[in-house]
Amino acid sequence: MQKLEKEKIAHSTLECIYERETEVNLFYKWLFERDQKIHKDRVYQWFPELNNIHENKGSLSKAEIISKIDDAVIKFRERYADNIKTAETNIIAELPEIELGIKLLENLMGETVHFKYLVMPSVYPICPFDVKRNLFYFTIVRVAEGTVRFDGLSSTALHEISHFIFFRQIANIPNKLSDRGIHHLKEVLTPVLLQQPNILGYRKEKNICGNPESISYQVGVDGRVISIFDYVNEEYNKNPTPEGYMTFLVWLIALFEKVQPEILKRDKLYAENARGIFVKDSELNKQFVEPIKIT
Repeated sequence: MQKLEKEKIAHSTLECIYERETEVNLFYKWLFERDQKIHKDRVYQWFPELNNIHENKGSLSKAEIISKIDDAVIKFRERYADNIKTAETNIIAELPEIELGIKLLENLMGETVHFKYLVMPSVYPICPFDVKRNLFYFTIVRVAEGTVRFDGLSSTALHEISHFIFFRQIANIPNKLSDRGIHHLKEVLTPVLLQQPNILGYRKEKNICGNPESISYQVGVDGRVISIFDYVNEEYNKNPTPEGYMTFLVWLIALFEKVQPEILKRDKLYAENARGIFVKDSELNKQFVEPIKIT
C-alpha cells in the first residue's frame, strides 16, 4: 500500500488516488468494527451478495470475510469498468477548481498551514474519511446506474477538508466532549461554513451540506424552537469573518459540552435505527425532535 504522510506545503492541493486494499478494508471496518445501521443498509443495497455475511460471521474468519468483500468489489469494478474510468477522469478534471475553494475555506477558518489532501473515488456507498492521512472517500457507486458525473464532489471535498482543519484546531482547545460529541459538533459547524457566499461559489450543489441526524434535531432557546443548524448559523452570522471564527468555535464547543447528554441520546437512536428516526409522527421521530432546552 502506498504510504502517504501529512506533508506541509506552500499551498494546499487535492490529489486523486486509488488503493484496492484500503477500499476493501473500508467495507470491513464499517460492517464489522462500527455499529452504524445506515452503513449496513447502504452496503447491502448495492452489494446484495454480501447480505448473508453477518448471518454467517460466526463461521467465517476475518480473512474469509475480507476475501468475500474483495471478490464483491472486484466483480463490481469489472462490471462497470468503463463507467468507473470515465467517472475518475471527470473527478480529476474538477480538482483544480476545488483547490481554489479550499483556499477560501482555509482563510475562513483561520488555517495558516497547508497540506496535500487526498480523495479516493470508491465503490463504498458512503463517504467516510481518514483524518490521519487527510484522505476522504468519495462514493462513485452510482456508476451502476450509469452516473459518471457527480455534482456532489465539490461539496463533499470542502465538507471533509473542513473536518481535517477542525480536528487540528480542537486538538489545541481544552474541552470535555466525547468522540461522538465532537462528531456531531463538526457536522453542525461544517454546513454552516459551507453556506457562506464565497464558499457556495465553489460548490456545484447549493443545498445545506450536512448530515440530517446532526443538523435536524431541535433546540429550545429564548422561547423559540429551531433546528440546531439554524441556531448555530444565526450565531456564526453575527460575525462571519476569519477574525471572528475562533471566538465562535470556542462558543460552539461550550454549547455542545452543555447539550452533549441529549445529543448522545439522539446519536444512539440514529445508530440503531438509521433513517427510521425521520419517519414523521413515529415514536422514534418524536424522541429525536423533542427540543433540547438551552436557555
